[in-house]
Amino acid sequence: MHHKNYLLIVFSFCSFGLQAQSEKYEILFLENKFDEIIQLADSNITTGSKLSQDYFWKANALNNIGKYSQAISNLETAVELSPTDIVLKEFLVNLYFDNGMYFNAMPIIDTLLLKDSTNFNLLSKKILLCEFNNKYNKSITILKKHILRDTTNAFFLLHLADNYYKINNIDSAIFYYDKVYKQNPNNIKTAYKIAKIYLKVNTKKALPICDSILKKDNSNIPFIKIKAYSLKKLGKNREALNFFNSLASLGDSSFSTIKYIGILRYKTDDFHFAKTTMEKAMKIDNSDVDLNYFYGCALALDTVHYKMINTDSTNSVIRYKLSSDSIYKVKQEACNYIHKSIDLLSPTKTLSIMYSKLGEINRELKKYKKALYYHKLAYKNNPENLDQIFFIACVYEIINDKKTALKKYQEFATKVNDNQYNSYYIELANIKIKYLKEDLFFSGDLK
Repeated sequence: MHHKNYLLIVFSFCSFGLQAQSEKYEILFLENKFDEIIQLADSNITTGSKLSQDYFWKANALNNIGKYSQAISNLETAVELSPTDIVLKEFLVNLYFDNGMYFNAMPIIDTLLLKDSTNFNLLSKKILLCEFNNKYNKSITILKKHILRDTTNAFFLLHLADNYYKINNIDSAIFYYDKVYKQNPNNIKTAYKIAKIYLKVNTKKALPICDSILKKDNSNIPFIKIKAYSLKKLGKNREALNFFNSLASLGDSSFSTIKYIGILRYKTDDFHFAKTTMEKAMKIDNSDVDLNYFYGCALALDTVHYKMINTDSTNSVIRYKLSSDSIYKVKQEACNYIHKSIDLLSPTKTLSIMYSKLGEINRELKKYKKALYYHKLAYKNNPENLDQIFFIACVYEIINDKKTALKKYQEFATKVNDNQYNSYYIELANIKIKYLKEDLFFSGDLK
C-alpha cells in the first residue's frame, strides 16, 4: 500500500532544532491536512531554510495524496542536500520499495545496514529483494544469521521456510513452516503453505491442518480442495468424493473438480453417473489421460440405463439393462477411449494398468487373441504385475491350449512364491494346475 504514514520515522524528527515548526507539521499531518503541509514546506524551502524536516514532511504529504513520483523526487533532493541523514534515506528506501524501484533501493539498504545490521525494516526489505531476484541461498544465509538472535521472529521463520521450499529443501521448509504454524495456528496463509507441502510429501499430515481451518470456516475452498485431494491420494474415495462434491456446490466448475468427481464415482461403483459426469469434463478437455481411461472403464461397466417416462399425472424414471448387442457396442467404444489414453501416455506402470483393462474387456467380448495381446503388453510394461501371467494362462485355457495354459499357471505359481507376491489368484492357480495335469495326463498329452 502506498498510503503509509511512516509514524516511526515521523517521531524521529521530534528532536529537530525548530521544535515548534516540527510540532506544527505533526498537527497538520495528524489532521490529514496534506495540502497545507506541502504549502508550508515549499514556503520554508523557498525562503532558503531547506531543513531536512521540510523535505521529509513534504514527501510524506505528497505520498499520502498519491503523488508518489513527486514524493520520491523531493526526497532524492533532500538526500543530496543531507547525505548523512539516515532517517531521510530510510524513508526514501520505503518509497522506492513501495513503488517497485527495487534497484534504486538496494544500494541504500546495504549502506544503512552496515551502520545498523538489526534494523528490521531494512532487513526485511533486503530479504524480499533477494527473493525477488531468486537469490534464495543468499536470503537463507542472511535469515539464519538473524534467527539466532531472534528465534521466534515470524517473518524470519516464514521466509526461511519459503526460501528452503524454493530450493527444494522440503524437510527444512517443513521444519520452519511448522514453527510458524505452531506459533499461530490461525494464520491461514501459513496453514495453506504447509498443508500443500504435506499433500505432496506426507499426505496424512495435511488432513488435521485442513480440519482445523474448516472447523472455523467450512466453506473455505482452498482447504476443502487440499482435503479432497489428500483423501483421494490416500484412497479414501467416498470421503474424497464428498469433498469434491462440496467444491462443486460452492461453485467450483473447474476441469479438475469435474474430472475427479467422475473418476471417484467410478471408483465407488456409481458407473452411470461416473460416465455422465466425465462426459462434462470431456467437453472441457478430451486429451486428459486419466479422464479417457476412466471414462472408458465406466463406459464398459455402464450396462444399466435410466429413462424418463411421462404419464398422465406424473413423470417417472425406469431402470433398464442394455441389450447384448448394445453392451457389445458400448464395450467396443470403451476400448477406443482406453486406446486413446494409451496413445496419450508413454510406457509406464500406469500404461500396464490400461493394457490390463483392455485385456479384461476383450476377454468379456470373447476376443481372446486381442485379450492375450493386451495382457502380454501389460506384463511387458510392468513385470512386477504377476497377475498378468495368470490372466494369460486363463485365456490359453479358454481357447483350449491346455499345455500352454498349464505352463503359464506354473510360471505364475513359481514367480509368486519366489517373489513373495501377494495374489488373490494363487489358490485358484494351484487348483488349475492340478486339474490341467490330470486332464492332460488322461488325454495322453502329458508325459
